[in-house]
Formats: sequence, structure tokens, C-alpha cells
Amino acid sequence: MSTTPSSPPALGPLLLAFKEIDLNRRLAYAPDQDYLDVARALPDVADEARKSNEQHHVQVLRILEKICMTRMELDNPNNPFEHDFSDFDIEFMANIVDSIDNPLLGGRLADVVWNSPMYRSGKNALAAIDNYMRVPLRSDSWYAVGYLCWNRAISLCKLIGKGAGERLSIIECSILKALEGTTEQQGFFGHALAKTLLDHGLASASPSRVAEKLESLAREFNRIKNYHSSGRYFNASAEWFTLSELDEKAWSMIVAEAKAFELEAETRVQSDNPSHSVAASFLKNALQIYLTIPRKHRGRHNVDQVIQELKNRIGSYGKLALDEMATYTTPGVDVSNYVRMARNFVSGRPAFEALLRFANIHTVSIEDLREMALEGISRHPLQHIFPVVYYSNDGRVVETTSNASDKENEPKVNAEINRIYYGTQILIATRSLILPALEVLDSEHTLNLEYFIELARRSSVVPRGREMLWGLALHKGFNRDFITSIHLLAPQIEHMVRFHLKSRGVVTSHTDFDSGGIEFEKSLGFLMDLPETETIFGKDLTFEMRALFCDPVGPNLRNNVAHGLLDDEQLFTMDSIYAWWFGLKLTVLEHQPTADSPDPNLSTTNEADHDVNSQ
Repeated sequence: MSTTPSSPPALGPLLLAFKEIDLNRRLAYAPDQDYLDVARALPDVADEARKSNEQHHVQVLRILEKICMTRMELDNPNNPFEHDFSDFDIEFMANIVDSIDNPLLGGRLADVVWNSPMYRSGKNALAAIDNYMRVPLRSDSWYAVGYLCWNRAISLCKLIGKGAGERLSIIECSILKALEGTTEQQGFFGHALAKTLLDHGLASASPSRVAEKLESLAREFNRIKNYHSSGRYFNASAEWFTLSELDEKAWSMIVAEAKAFELEAETRVQSDNPSHSVAASFLKNALQIYLTIPRKHRGRHNVDQVIQELKNRIGSYGKLALDEMATYTTPGVDVSNYVRMARNFVSGRPAFEALLRFANIHTVSIEDLREMALEGISRHPLQHIFPVVYYSNDGRVVETTSNASDKENEPKVNAEINRIYYGTQILIATRSLILPALEVLDSEHTLNLEYFIELARRSSVVPRGREMLWGLALHKGFNRDFITSIHLLAPQIEHMVRFHLKSRGVVTSHTDFDSGGIEFEKSLGFLMDLPETETIFGKDLTFEMRALFCDPVGPNLRNNVAHGLLDDEQLFTMDSIYAWWFGLKLTVLEHQPTADSPDPNLSTTNEADHDVNSQ
């Protein structure tokens, strides 16, 4: 038992109860794929204790179960746990931490104890690291628990510095060895191991060794026509070749990634369920990649000619996609049944299909809104007599309307459209559809940050090089952190609009010659009023982007976030939640849910290693 400050008398019965439970024997044969497996093994013991009225046994097991269910946030290495353990609980843990054989429970206990100011000693940190390093490096448990344990072990090694001894080097060697032994049958396990090394600056002495292994796996995935996987591996290989200062080789990998998207498009067109719209989105991804290649590297790969050919094919596929379009209708509009229908709509589906259904759970038609607005104005004649003044949350006048007739007063019609949109559509959609469906998604699918980054990477809407920002924004919203999500998403929406306008030759800036020819980017509000914006995104999406992000009558999220005009309460509103969902809708815009929507094997905790060849 560990050496700790003298225990209060109340701790004695708990320590005795822990000894009587004989936890190591009970957990020896329990599954150890993740912390849920450990937690599930505890209630059986607790039930026995309750029957015997052994309250101290129940208390011990309750603390241990809470340890297993506590969420770890790797982004906050100095304090990664969100828990409400009392000082008494912590002292109890400190007294038993050396008595636990199970590496998952032992590592988590030592880690939580180390995070307490009373016990923040190198001894507890080393105990946590050593336990985490005992967790097997296996593809079947990596996303459930290996990722957390090994990444946390690395963070702890860096936090205590020299006190960790040779442990960081041992971790590096272990992960490299596991990476070298991976095969294509293990899906994205090799990719995940390489990313762990990259994220922590490990394997810097032999980056080409990692790059060559990733290239080998990419080519093997190409051979079996799993182009989704090969593209990701080629991309990862390029990063490592760049670290090796082998630039020409790195750009060759980027070209290979683009070709993987081309091959995936061809496969989608030739499948039993062909879709030229989905194929076109793959070609757009390939085009974005080719456009990132510098001029000096283009000649070798004939990039300029390929770019022109891709543009022609995208146009051709777009025309063919018109014949494939069908109307998709979400469940009925019975207000009393919204919540039940929303939950059923996404429940029991594979992760990607459930996400697609979630993104399409609500639709907005600007034409329908306009008809409702005109009808509403006609029913309320006072709106013809008095002008309307609109105020922002901080009391500023942001819009006024005159007392002209409906047809002559377009601002009043638009304001009424917004009133209906904000006051009814967003409120009902968010409370009755989005939040209940999100609750089901969260309970049935553990979608990690890598999932959303990959979702963004495979979206033709998201500009190349912004995958991490979009993925992080979507992931934060999925975990109910809408405040962070909207701060990330609002400027990225603006950049996305600007990117797609520029890619079609639209000038999105103006030059102030009076100031010496300085060039300024035009605001999002100006960009949303360009006719090309509606051509690219359509009337409905253009309306929603304008209404959510840059209309002063509405939440005006782009402006208000940029200028810090929203407080904590205003950020956690239906508008922010809806805006996050709308960002997800944009990300998967080119996909439509069907009864057999396949999962593209984005990395999830519980579905991470199911190989899928293509969408």
C-alpha cells in the first residue's frame, strides 16, 4: 500500500471493504477492451454487497465505477478529468492505487490521484504511465482505450520531464514496432499510430521509416481498391516525407492521394448504385488537392492538364446528376410527436448513415417562408401603418422598416421572413428535432475528433487545408461545447464562401487606391448578396447562411463573434446550436441518406476498424 498522510478513522472501513472485495480476482477474467468493460464488471459485485448490507463495499465500488466513467480530455494535459471527487475519495484512491492489477483501472486511479494537489508527486505520475504502457497496442481496442492511454502516457512523460527516465523512448519504440507490424487488414490502425507519433513529435530521428511504411500500406489499399483508405495513407505519408526533407517524394504522395479520389469517383459511377453527384464531389476533392501543388512540381505529374480534365469531368458529372435527383422528405410534421420521430429517425443506424439522417432532419424553403411572411403581414394591418425598428442584444438599432406597402417594402418582408425563421423554425427544429436526435447519436456512436476531421477532409464543400478547424468545430458541437464550436465555425463559413467564389473567378476583394492600392477582403454580408453565391449554394442555403451569420436582424454570428458582442448566455442559445448543426449539414451536403447508406469508415471508437472500400 502506498505511503500517504495518516488516514482519518472514517477511511479504515473503506480500506477494509476494498480488501474484502478482492477486486483483482474479480477483474482477472473480465473483458478489458475499454473502461466500460471494467465498469460493467463492478455492478455485479455491488449487487452482492447490497444483499449483504455491506454499505462500505457499495461505497468503494461506487467510487471505482465513477473513476471508470470519468471522461478524459487529452487536450488539457494538466487537468484532463472532469470529476467531482471529494478530498476523502482522493485519499481513499491514493491508499489503494498500488494494489490494483488491472492496467486500465490502475492507470486511471494513479492519474486522478496525481491530478490532486495533495498527491501531485512523480511517484503517482510514474504509476499512471507504467499502467498505461501495459495496455496492449491492438487495432481492436485502440480507438476505445489504447488511444487514450498511450497518448496520456506520452503527455505525462513530457509533463514530468527527466523524472520519466527512459519511458518516453520506450513508448516511441513500442509504437514504431506496432506500426511496422500493421497490415491493411487492421484498417486505420497504422494511420492512427503514425498520427500519435506525429502529434507528439516522436520518431523525429527516422521520419522516412514511418513515411515508407505508410506508403506501403497506401499502395496495398490501392491494390484491393480501398481508395478511401489509400488516400488517407498517402496523405499521412506525404507529411512524414516532408519531415524527412524529401519534398519531391512528398508531392508524389499528394498526387497519389488525388488519384485515389479520382479512382473512388470512377468506382462510384460504375457501382450497382451509381451516383454522379457523389462522384463529382470526389473529383472536386481531387481538384482541390492538385491545386495545392506548387508550379515547380507540376510538370513531372502533368498536373495542369489533369486539372483541366477534372474541371470538364466535374461539369459533365454535374449534368448527369440532374437525372439522378429525387425528392427526400423527412418524417411528418406532427408537433406532439417531433421528439419521438427525431429519435427514431437516427436510432439503430450505422454511424455515417445516422449522421446523414441527422444532417437532413430539417429543411428550409425560402419560397415557403416568403409566402408565410406575406400572409402574416396581410393578416396584421398595423404593420402597414407603423414602421418597425429592430434592436440587437446590446441595444443597438440594426434595422428599420418604413410604412410602405408590402410589395414596395422588401426589407419589411425579409424581416418578417426572419421573424418566422428565428421565432418558429429554428426553435422547433432545435428543441424538437436536433437536440433529441443528437442525444441518440451521442448514446449510440462515440464519434471522436478524428472522425469529424476526416468527415471534413472528404467534403468538397470544406476548403483544402481547413479540415482540422472544421472537424474541431463539429466535434466540439457534438460534445455540446457550442460556445467553442461557433467561435471556430463562424469565420470558417465566411472563408468557405469566399473560397468557392474565388474558385469560380469571382473577385472577393476591393482595392483602395486612395490608400496606396491596399487590397481589402469584402465582408461576408457583401459576398452573400452576390448572384454567384446563390448560383453556387442555391436559394435556401444562401438564405440560411445570410440569416444565421451576417443578417443584423438575426443572430449575426459572424459579426458578433468576431467583435466579442455575445456573452456566455447568448452563445449557448438555440441559434448557436442550430448554426453548429447547419455547419454539419454543409459538410455532408453532397451526400443524401438512403436506406442502405454505407459508412465510409471514419474513425469512431466503436466502429473504427470495419474496412469499407468506398462510399
